[in-house]
Amino acid sequence: MKKVFLTIALTILFSSIAAAQSTAFNFQGRLNDGANPANGNVEMQLKLYDSLSGGTQIGATVSRPGVAVINGIFSTVLDFGAASFDGSARFIEIGVRPLGNTNPFSILNPRQPILSTPYAILAKNAAQLGGIPASEYVTTTTVGNSFIRNQTTPQTGDFNITGNGNIGGNLGVGTTTPTSKLNVQATGYGITQTGGTVTVGSFITTAGGGSGWFGTRSNNPLNFFTNDSTAQVTLLQNGNFGIGTTTPETKLQVFSTDSGVSAIYGESSSGRGVWGKSTGGSRGVYGESVSGQGVFGISNTGIGVLGTSTNDSGVYGESPSLTAGGVFGKGTGSGGIGVKGEANINNAVGVYGTSTSSTGFGIIARNVSGGTALYADGNVRQSLNSNGLLKAMVYINADGTVNRCYNAITNSSSGNCGFSIAHPQAGEFNIDFGFQVNNRFINVTMRDGCQGASNIVVQDGANQNTARVVMGCGTTLIDRGFYIFVF
Repeated sequence: MKKVFLTIALTILFSSIAAAQSTAFNFQGRLNDGANPANGNVEMQLKLYDSLSGGTQIGATVSRPGVAVINGIFSTVLDFGAASFDGSARFIEIGVRPLGNTNPFSILNPRQPILSTPYAILAKNAAQLGGIPASEYVTTTTVGNSFIRNQTTPQTGDFNITGNGNIGGNLGVGTTTPTSKLNVQATGYGITQTGGTVTVGSFITTAGGGSGWFGTRSNNPLNFFTNDSTAQVTLLQNGNFGIGTTTPETKLQVFSTDSGVSAIYGESSSGRGVWGKSTGGSRGVYGESVSGQGVFGISNTGIGVLGTSTNDSGVYGESPSLTAGGVFGKGTGSGGIGVKGEANINNAVGVYGTSTSSTGFGIIARNVSGGTALYADGNVRQSLNSNGLLKAMVYINADGTVNRCYNAITNSSSGNCGFSIAHPQAGEFNIDFGFQVNNRFINVTMRDGCQGASNIVVQDGANQNTARVVMGCGTTLIDRGFYIFVF
């Protein structure tokens, strides 16, 4: 083989049409020996360049030591790797020598350009760009901030997305470092949902040390629920709060329809289970019942219901039934107190009962078992204008001095109890009680009797506060100690 001429036909195909695509392709050509087609085996050395002459070699040199040439036609498989083909022009330089010859390869000129085949065009456009021309894709150069980029630095511009989506990590609004699945960082309103007429939202303020808010931004009530149920708790626009009702009529209204379940239950190991306080003209705790108990308190050793008020009723109970209690207290243990009233300042009232009916009762005490209906551990008093209880009682010695006494009007039991006694003559005593007694019932009992008949006369004194007592044995006035009671 003295002189070899190359007539080359180049076809670039993937190595297998039926199998998965690879980077290898068939390289076919025609070799002549002089004017005749060459025959035999040759050794080939193939290099890939980026230009027709000169330039830079792309990828590694491919050696084919035994290529059969039959009637001038040869075929071999080349693989320069996927990185060698980036869409730029490529040229193959072919070196040929007889098989077994150690002389340098004969370089065939010119280099042969690699042209696209239909399959390669499909691979470049369809496999890489989904069948859409590359010119239809956007870049940061063509559209700037008009699309969402995958980066941590905030970008400007608005976006609008339709359809469903999925975020695997944390999503931040107003923050680039979200710490939860949805992290909204902002003062004022953060999250808002609206159906058109009803709007709810969350709100954060830094005023007063900061606080968080949640509610309706529209003029609508706010409901709370669990287990995909109906409203269980409701907050109305006027501030009324309902539990178990969606139409609360007071600031707190609790409604229970479950048998045996209390609407409100208060328990405390040291403080107050339920505490009602009124600083105006109303009630701290108000209980009303048409058949049962308006307020019911039970205590084994402590206090069933405790109410305090600075101006009106600490606990107020009302019932239209004679068999039901507006306030009902029951002590079930030894020493227990069903209802306890305590007053620790002057003129204060521990328990106060009132009735506006002429046949009604402010307080009724009843015991149907023969026990004590009403027990007072202390003095029992009544206003001067009321009847039924003792107003005053005095034990006066024969010399007109006070032995002992009790003034129910002033609650005094020491000294003369506020009474003044004059003893102008034997058998005559004028007692000034300090309050009107000429309209009261007065009873006098002589302490030391007479050997004969004793006479006691009670008369009005010099003024309405004074009673005149005259006593004697027979017709003789004598001095005797005596008891005087005013009702």
